[in-house]
Amino acid sequence: MTLVEAQQRALGLTALAVVAAYGSATGLASPALAPAALLLVVGLFWRVPAEWSGHLERIGVTVAVLLVSRAAYHALFQNDDVIYAMADLLLALLGIEGIRAGGGRVSGRVYGLCLALVLAASAYRPGVAFAAAFLAFIGMGTLSLFIGNLRREAEERALPGVPIPVRFLGRVVLLSGFSILGGVLLFLFFPRVSGGWIPRRSAGPTVVGFSDDVALTAFGSRLTENPEVVLRVEFPDGRPADVEGLHWKGRSFDRFDGERWTRTVGIPPALGPTRGYESQWGGPTLRQIVYAKPLDVPVLFALHPVVDVTPRSRIRVGLDDSGDLVYSGGAPPVYLAASLARAPTPEALRRAVEEAAPADSYYVQLPRLPSRIRRLADSLTAGATNRYDRVAAVRDWLRGQFRYTLDLPARADQTSIDYFLFDRREGHCAYFSTAMIVLLRSIGIPARNVDGFLGGEWNELGNYLVVTQNRAHSWVEVWFPDFGWVAFDPTPATGVSGGGPGPARWLEPVRLALDALEHRWGKWVLDYDLGTQLGLFERTARLFSRPPSEGTRMRGWRPSRQALLLMLVVAAAAAAFAARRRAAEPPLSAEARLYRRLRRMYARAGIETPDSLTPLAFAEALERSGAPGAARAREVVSAYVRARFGGEEIGEEARARMRADLAALRGEIRAATTGSRAPALRV
Repeated sequence: MTLVEAQQRALGLTALAVVAAYGSATGLASPALAPAALLLVVGLFWRVPAEWSGHLERIGVTVAVLLVSRAAYHALFQNDDVIYAMADLLLALLGIEGIRAGGGRVSGRVYGLCLALVLAASAYRPGVAFAAAFLAFIGMGTLSLFIGNLRREAEERALPGVPIPVRFLGRVVLLSGFSILGGVLLFLFFPRVSGGWIPRRSAGPTVVGFSDDVALTAFGSRLTENPEVVLRVEFPDGRPADVEGLHWKGRSFDRFDGERWTRTVGIPPALGPTRGYESQWGGPTLRQIVYAKPLDVPVLFALHPVVDVTPRSRIRVGLDDSGDLVYSGGAPPVYLAASLARAPTPEALRRAVEEAAPADSYYVQLPRLPSRIRRLADSLTAGATNRYDRVAAVRDWLRGQFRYTLDLPARADQTSIDYFLFDRREGHCAYFSTAMIVLLRSIGIPARNVDGFLGGEWNELGNYLVVTQNRAHSWVEVWFPDFGWVAFDPTPATGVSGGGPGPARWLEPVRLALDALEHRWGKWVLDYDLGTQLGLFERTARLFSRPPSEGTRMRGWRPSRQALLLMLVVAAAAAAFAARRRAAEPPLSAEARLYRRLRRMYARAGIETPDSLTPLAFAEALERSGAPGAARAREVVSAYVRARFGGEEIGEEARARMRADLAALRGEIRAATTGSRAPALRV
């Protein structure tokens, strides 16, 4: 196999590995996938003749124009995903380049298309098949680059038809694979000193966003947006039905002074233990793996009520007196939360017994307010006979009679909850939650304000939920004996979209793809800390060990079947490698032995010859340096190169001339260097 053929096939296999990686990540969804793969397979054995290159170029331009027009149509008129359309363009161009005959320019285009497709594939749902295809891409890409460099060197030396052994190519691929494996093992097992030494704290909320208190004092402007991502949430059990309605609870507030919500220091423990939710609410659990950015407030966000939390990074999780999830530790918070998926039914809540609880007084506290607020609450709940119906009446009245807006009150005297209820009748979510709590507390119903995030944007590429600061939201929790805190949201549905229009629709897939890449980079690289590493060690140890059987006195580690099998495989591989090393290498040809003698002759005469110098470069260096016998050395080198790299059978007569030249050279070198300093070799 010549260098040209070897490079073309290595390049084709590299492109096929990329096509396989893209297909595995996207679920074989692209219509251009099969044609591109077919063209690449054909290109392994046949290339378009050079005289057809112009026609193929015109075909490629036509296909590119059609696919770009298709992508623009889908983006501008169909509101469709432009990423798939652009990937089809890349696949089509890659297939065309796969059957084109050419050198460096074609190779450069193929490498560029391969990198673009790998980047696109990694933004979707890469799995085990993608990992295998990606490793094949790295191995074959390394091989094609290596052969391409050899080809350029051979062409510069006027040896374009130099053969290359297939065994040698296999060794290059094997070496590349070992390099990748070594890099992966080094990343996985190199000791992590600290998982939090790189400062990754967010810039903190600006105008819209989560904070440690809820205030109604701002006026004279409009709430501006803050698109900073704060949560990325994966759902191991599948995507929930209504992601827009998910309330990501962060912090609850019990005390209202007429202007802002705060938390009472030393409040008695939260009403009702966590296990009370499991026994009274019932129903399935919904698991969430949350990747959160550290905020100024050390709280964990999850769906209420949480029944279990398992840290996935080096953090410590606990409950504060209000029952909110808090954490400590220097690592970014990553955790698995299990929450009850269904709230109690209205019928069950109507049957709840209305009785006082030890901490009720903290959740019915009110500042001095106008008496008309109490009269309004009485009028809204006059016909209700139980706590649930009273709560629902207040919630529905606020939803139906008031309007959501991001515009703040014009003056300071218009920021009060009294002005909101009776005059302005519009505001942001904090006004709605505060109004509902004030009305409920004025008739003796325990309620509290909750701050967190609402909903999120589903990333189809990465299959997870993105929650930004624009999703910051306030709502209400009402206490029901036997059931605990139950969430109610009085804000109208038009006020919970989570932000403004955002970027242009045709840019959405690009933004989602970039966010998916950022999420995976943070998940698998930045968040790989000492805790994650120790967990990997523990899982590996469990995989390759087994507990001692009952009745035995053996202690400590005992190898499992997997460990024994792995040991046998490693031992067999080591034995095979040792046997191969012990096997005698094929004897050197006569030409090679004569060429080595030539190098040794000059070395003994004090003319340094670096081992890295190729035969032709060695001969050229002798001539430039004016070394003795340079002309005869050129003849010996030329014969050796023809036999070794050109595949020519030079015959016994040529070998005899090589011996004669070497004998004459010995005398020339000795005569030139006796009693004088050997010339320095000019490389």
